[in-house]
Amino acid sequence: MPTCYASARPTRVLAVLPAPRFTGVAVLDGMGIVPGGFASWNLRAAKTDVERILILRKWLLAALAHFNPTVVVVGIRNCKSAESVAMCEVVKQIALARGLPVVCRLVVESRKLLLGRPGGDAQNALARQLVRGFFPGLNAWNKGSNSSRYRCHAFSALALCLHELALRAPLSAATMSS
Repeated sequence: MPTCYASARPTRVLAVLPAPRFTGVAVLDGMGIVPGGFASWNLRAAKTDVERILILRKWLLAALAHFNPTVVVVGIRNCKSAESVAMCEVVKQIALARGLPVVCRLVVESRKLLLGRPGGDAQNALARQLVRGFFPGLNAWNKGSNSSRYRCHAFSALALCLHELALRAPLSAATMSS
């Protein structure tokens, strides 16, 4: 009978949804959201595309060093601008240079998984579903004074994380549902 061995390193997913104004980031493992692993990186201060890429690169390198993920998911938005495509390429290149597996996934796929359809019936449907079904501690973040656009990319990154964790470590993902 063959022997199965558990991975020496549990799955830890870092998802990045690159966007020119607010890049969503989430880090998830079998225990839930890693402390400090849910954020929107505000890139509005960048005056040029080159500056935006440099800021993204700096923050991503810091996140990779801090969170030590086992896989990186790059979120692909429905509306692709030249800027967001370039940003996705930067995320992929940096992760691959670090020897990490990279998964590119349309955000709409994760929305379908969690909502049962590609779009929500109301504004912030994905955020509400993630708070209600998995992460009630994010309720305050969902209702914060930040703009909806600022928050939505972080929640989309979290959906990407949960989707990947469900594929790689289904029991870990299942234990998170409340």
